[in-house]
Amino acid sequence: MTHKILFVCGIGCLIGPQRTFRFFFQQHRVKASLAFFGGMTVVLLGWPIVGMVIEFFGFYLLFKGFLPFIISSLRQLPIIGSILRTPPLGRMLDKLEGSRSNV
Repeated sequence: MTHKILFVCGIGCLIGPQRTFRFFFQQHRVKASLAFFGGMTVVLLGWPIVGMVIEFFGFYLLFKGFLPFIISSLRQLPIIGSILRTPPLGRMLDKLEGSRSNV
């Protein structure tokens, strides 16, 4: 749980509190932010598995625009890149990267 709070605080330290607030609470990201922070609340209320699923959904919605960049960056790493280029995983990531970059 603390790593999620530190993640949000880290974003605040990197880009500043005002830009962090704008990032999480833009009109088109409200649903994703509510899922992310709501999942944190559910974890604190004692439902860790359910809360983590909700958080992951919110995290995915918040950062899915960065997915092509993340995939291409990971493919350039020595060991991880060779794993990500294996035939079944490579084809899946190609489709995921292509569908996101066309949006």
